[in-house]
Amino acid sequence: MTQDNLSRDLANISLESNDGSSINEQEREAMAERQLTILFGTQTGTAEDVANRIGKEARRRRFQVTVRGMDEYDKASLISESLVIFVISTTGQGTFPTRAMPFWKFLLREGLPKDILCDLTFATFGLGDTNYARFCWPARKLNRRLKDLGAEELIQAGEGDDQHYLGIDGTLQPWMETLWSTLDELLPLPTNVERIPDSVPLPPEIRIELSRDSNKSSVGGNQEGKGVDTDFFPGSEPTDLLPPGYRWGRLRRNERMTSEDHWQDVRHIEIESEDGSNLDYRAGDVACLMPENDSDEVSRLIERLGWGDRADDEVRMVPIDPSRPLPFFSIQPCLTIRKLLTRYLDPFSVPRRSFFDSIRNFSPPDHMEREKLDEYCQTAEGAEEMYDYAQRVRRTMAEVLYEFKSVQIPIEYILEVFPTLRERQFSIASGPSRRPTSVELAVAIVKYKTRLKKPRRGICTSWLSTLRPGTKLGLRIERGTMRAPSSNSTPMILVGPGTGVAPMRSFVQERILQETPPSSDRLLLYLGCRYSTKDFLFRTEWQELHEKRLLTYRLAPSRETESKIYVQDRIREDSERVWDLVGRRGGYVLISGSSGKMPESVREAVKYACVKHGDLDQDQAERYMEAMEKTGRWQEECWD
Repeated sequence: MTQDNLSRDLANISLESNDGSSINEQEREAMAERQLTILFGTQTGTAEDVANRIGKEARRRRFQVTVRGMDEYDKASLISESLVIFVISTTGQGTFPTRAMPFWKFLLREGLPKDILCDLTFATFGLGDTNYARFCWPARKLNRRLKDLGAEELIQAGEGDDQHYLGIDGTLQPWMETLWSTLDELLPLPTNVERIPDSVPLPPEIRIELSRDSNKSSVGGNQEGKGVDTDFFPGSEPTDLLPPGYRWGRLRRNERMTSEDHWQDVRHIEIESEDGSNLDYRAGDVACLMPENDSDEVSRLIERLGWGDRADDEVRMVPIDPSRPLPFFSIQPCLTIRKLLTRYLDPFSVPRRSFFDSIRNFSPPDHMEREKLDEYCQTAEGAEEMYDYAQRVRRTMAEVLYEFKSVQIPIEYILEVFPTLRERQFSIASGPSRRPTSVELAVAIVKYKTRLKKPRRGICTSWLSTLRPGTKLGLRIERGTMRAPSSNSTPMILVGPGTGVAPMRSFVQERILQETPPSSDRLLLYLGCRYSTKDFLFRTEWQELHEKRLLTYRLAPSRETESKIYVQDRIREDSERVWDLVGRRGGYVLISGSSGKMPESVREAVKYACVKHGDLDQDQAERYMEAMEKTGRWQEECWD
């Protein structure tokens, strides 16, 4: 698509009637009522992507749209809103995303009038996974609370399921169709104004301006016809900025813990604060890292996109809507397209439906590839084919662009096409009392095969695996969802197969240092691996603590015997002691590791102990487990 063609298409978006004449005052008033706010709560970026997707369609339908994260939104403004769509993901065992919690707690304040939101009409779409018992609980809770405060629900809440054969699109697309048909009835467009066609690309919400040393130009167009400021960042030093809440640290350790002949590479990572000050964290907390993309892969992508001659020009970002907050990296000194693709954008992740929606208008209308991209986005059969082509095999956005060679993306659309590179979170594997100035992690380097020839690799773990001690990197601490009992005399049963051992090591180190005297009678640890000689993580440390009677650990090496042994099998073997710690002495059970069958199997094993040694029937045992959950004595932190 040439710049002239793009400018012509964007001009068609101006607010005119179908015959090209300006709309009258009454029609303008009707258009002014078409205001929509979309608020999202996200943990991994999916809810944000859905919110932006709804927002773009709303813009096509001539709504004045505001899309904000719940953490960015002024909560007090909710009382003034008339129409809001909430998109909320589910984390852990049915909890709100971390950054959405302040918004949720704001709604839960005591003393709020029952009709405080009586002028608000809303709709909710939740994201979850039916493998978990508390599927879409945050969305359901939010929906109920909004009604309690007087808000009116526009349409029935939608719930996207990761387990659907089309992923969340299986329910999102029909829910959106119901949403738009309902809004068309509630707030109809003037008869002589139509929806912006799919064939016309919406203008980018953030204009990209590029600058060479002495020849500066505006790629997105300068609305006043003037050159761009020559002083992009007056007085700034060419150093990288950190995201809000981050601090600088240095890599102190990066050692492989699994044997060289084991299929999985698990690293013992240690990061210390650069200035030697204490890191503010507690046992159970999470370390957040901002990864970088591989420089060779970035160079290849730049060449494919035809951006080589401008890739190292300085970038400036200007929002079309002045009220829209810019990303934190917008004020990064010496920011270039290359640096954007290396450190701040995520072209090497698996594309969502919104990616194909974005790129199809950059393929010529009469091209066979354009026909395929339109099919992906416009038909049910195409949606299934797209899901099979991209999501099921974990094909990346860059790989899609290498195959769809007709797609030519204008530089000004870089922020519209590629999502922001997101931080990765790892459970901290050290106790703060023992390591106050550093954190330790147990990181499995992600590498696996799909139908595609090239192995799939995790962006962050691949980056981490290449770093040498002494490397400077950004670090942020986030409060975890698990907490130890307030009293050191309360027993704990810790279940941490695989890299789920990380937070358990943190709890153990804190308990041993704080308990007087420490005793294995109150600390029972269940560990899982494949082979005791290959992937038994922190083996020497556990053996020493066991010999000193500071804890009791039970290992489940699942591949060393003909019949596989897992942590839940060890719990059943120890059922009498498990009931003693949990039932008679009020102990806690903390579980961490891969989701799926493990957490539920552990639950069934503990329930078995309650029935066999606690003189409870099945229903009583289930109610006892539910009571443990409500009081915080049963905690899970599991991941896909």
